[in-house]
Amino acid sequence: VAYKAELVIDSIVVGDKPECLDTIARDIKIMKIEALKIADNMLHGSEAQTVTKNSILIASEHSSPALNEIIVGLDDEVKKIIDRLTRCSKKLDIVSIVGMAGLGKTTLANKVYNHPSISCHFHVRVWCCVSQVHSRHGLLTQILCSIASESPDQYQKKNEDDLAEQLYKHLKRNRYVIVLDDVWDIDAWSSIETSFPDDANGSRILMTCRSHKLPLQIKLDSEPHPLRHLSDEESWELMQRWIFGQMGCPPALNGVGMQIAKKCKGLPLTVVVVAGILASTEQDSWEEVANGLSSRTVVETEHCMNTIGLSYKYLPDYLKPCLLYFSAFEEDQEIPVRQLKLLWISEGFVQKTHQIKNVEDVADNYLMDLIHRSLVMVSQERSLGGVKACRIHDLVHEFCVVKAKEDSFLQIVPASNGLFPFSQLHSSHRLCIQFNRLEELNPSRLFFPHLRSLFYPFQRYWEYSCIFGIFRICKLLRVLDLGRVDLDGNFPRELELLVHLRYLVITSQLESIPSAIANLSRLETFIIRDGGRVRLPNTIWTMKKLRHLYAGEGFILPIENLDASPNLYHLESLTLANDASSESLQKILIKLPSIRRLKCFDFRLGYTIVLDSLSRLESLTVGCSLSDFSFP
Repeated sequence: VAYKAELVIDSIVVGDKPECLDTIARDIKIMKIEALKIADNMLHGSEAQTVTKNSILIASEHSSPALNEIIVGLDDEVKKIIDRLTRCSKKLDIVSIVGMAGLGKTTLANKVYNHPSISCHFHVRVWCCVSQVHSRHGLLTQILCSIASESPDQYQKKNEDDLAEQLYKHLKRNRYVIVLDDVWDIDAWSSIETSFPDDANGSRILMTCRSHKLPLQIKLDSEPHPLRHLSDEESWELMQRWIFGQMGCPPALNGVGMQIAKKCKGLPLTVVVVAGILASTEQDSWEEVANGLSSRTVVETEHCMNTIGLSYKYLPDYLKPCLLYFSAFEEDQEIPVRQLKLLWISEGFVQKTHQIKNVEDVADNYLMDLIHRSLVMVSQERSLGGVKACRIHDLVHEFCVVKAKEDSFLQIVPASNGLFPFSQLHSSHRLCIQFNRLEELNPSRLFFPHLRSLFYPFQRYWEYSCIFGIFRICKLLRVLDLGRVDLDGNFPRELELLVHLRYLVITSQLESIPSAIANLSRLETFIIRDGGRVRLPNTIWTMKKLRHLYAGEGFILPIENLDASPNLYHLESLTLANDASSESLQKILIKLPSIRRLKCFDFRLGYTIVLDSLSRLESLTVGCSLSDFSFP
């Protein structure tokens, strides 16, 4: 009903046929009556709540679990893997860690990868996430980005054979260790194996996979290393350390805690997910959590998924869409936190509070809550503190994809085999299209008039002409990320009609933006990937909702009639290229009083930049030669 009401109102705004809201108002009244009945039943015990609210929450002390993971019972495993990597044959060899999902293969590999003896022994170390969906070009690019100096965009434009040859030359005569994490089939290995030279110097490939047969397919005499389950005692120790840190568990909880640990069946992922539930649950409700965990003998992956489902059930309502949004990203993808927060905000998931007025700070709290519940992992930290990038376990990702589809939250159109039922997506609200090849996309099949968010997470460049027709239909879009769709130096007129847009990401070598961009009066975030300097029109000053402007080498803000132009009071982030006198530049900065992050390009030598008007400035990045700054 909420989706329908929103759809009707937004359709009226874009001039489509107005639909009477009386039917929707009647549906809302009916739902309100039903909700009151349910509340009355719960009040009288017909549906008793499973968690009481009269105790103090346990504070979770841990931080950055993916970077500083708590590991229990794996010291012997780490030693064995390190011995196999640094000793034995001088020939190039493959060492495989095998086991079911959630057993800790990636955690073990990461512990080995960052061990001092490994960093000292090998000249080159590379970590590569493979996953179910992969391409030869993507794998080669990922590895090269770790060891070479070129930017990812430069690799994207090269063909696969050139990349394979370039990787071979980089590795030649070096002792290297390449981690291939989460390998599903032999095709991934076959596509890149010729890029790994064997100089008989002790180089190694460390691979993690679920299948015990796969390492033998790759190398007949291979000896896979099966990862064992945790014992009940190790599971309880891990759970305590996640929840209580160095404080130790209160004696009164030892009994129920061990009971819960046993139900985790020795799976570390299940242990930390349950620990996340317990860390945000009152102590007198642990018995309820124990009862909610299945004691049936089921397939262990299913058990792990059920546990993730239980953790999702215990999430506050405002965090549920934030978690499900991870389904829009690819499995094992490292997600920049700033991008994730801007998407959450643009979708309307994040609301200001009385205590915190800035929505980005609220989004930070949301993310940290998901991290502390062990549903999201930190993959990179900022040098001054905070989370720079994050990811989720592939089982959590699988849960999010299934749940998002089940709740009509987000649909994923996978790399097609030609049989995907597009008719099911007619009423979709969010859509992620994951085609790998241009010929897989038939624009005539993309008819989604109700669509609010659209993602094209392509790794290769596409021509805009293949998809432009969709925007004449999807007039209600709020979030649009065109990935690597090449706009050929033009800002499409079709985008000027998307008046509900709040978040827009394009890839283009644009020189200027048309004045009609002011039609997008609700736009909050505008990002141009791979761009040079981009000149903005004078109408940009009328876009009062703008919060973030990013371009490759910066935006040139207009100076015509500057004194009469309104301020951009909400603009917080800006990549700025200068094409004005020092006096005009100062006038521009005065019109940006809320800037928190500023990146500067092409400022002329000898300028004195006075930043007194930027009292909220937190981050200043300079990509040019400047003579002097004056800070607030």
